[in-house]
Amino acid sequence: MKSHIFFILLAVIAIAGVSVAFCIIQEPEYVQIKSDDGIVNIEGLTRQSRDVTVAVLGDYSYQIEPSSASFQQPLTLTFDLSQTHFNSTIAVYKYNQDLMMWEAVSSAIDPSAEEVVLEQSELGKYTIKQYSVIDAPDFVDTFDSVLTMAPKNTVGYELAVGFIDSNGSVIRISKKTQLGGCDGIVAHGNREELSQMERKTRVYVDSVEQEVDFLIIGRWFVDDEIGCKGGQVLMSTQEM
Repeated sequence: MKSHIFFILLAVIAIAGVSVAFCIIQEPEYVQIKSDDGIVNIEGLTRQSRDVTVAVLGDYSYQIEPSSASFQQPLTLTFDLSQTHFNSTIAVYKYNQDLMMWEAVSSAIDPSAEEVVLEQSELGKYTIKQYSVIDAPDFVDTFDSVLTMAPKNTVGYELAVGFIDSNGSVIRISKKTQLGGCDGIVAHGNREELSQMERKTRVYVDSVEQEVDFLIIGRWFVDDEIGCKGGQVLMSTQEM
């Protein structure tokens, strides 16, 4: 008799749990919103439709929220370029908060293009900027210098290079990246720190030689309790 009652209670609890889950887990909804200037259109399936917003920050610059969420299905971001006014090659950039740099999320775009469509699983700050082809120097020696700035108990790192454009924005150079850690094994520790180093040199930008300011960012993953074990040293594991 007691076992019979026990199984009945288990069934009731299971049914209650399923009911609560259906109440909490919302079915995906189709969301479509447009920026006030009519340039950015966002659409797709999401369970966070009420929270998806887009704010115009300035000329062709937008904050799309929630920036901290990662969507199971990418949202479609369409930028209506017919309303923009550029006379040179452009690209869509997204701001990397961790490295404090803008990263190109589209390929180079002819200014006469009507639109550009992106699939994005994470939102944040976007902008449309002039795209420059830059002949960046090899920063391997500088990377070695930056590594000497690593905080105590660093167990992993990311080194990134960007150039400062005419508006003061730092544009990341994707091919100038180095990842590493203790004996080349990247760990993420329990906190992060940043270091930076500036370099100025003459390089070719869009086939024109000019003096350019570069910024090298060291992003350090620190474990306050462990650090690299005896005999291990920080070294590169991947270069891009």
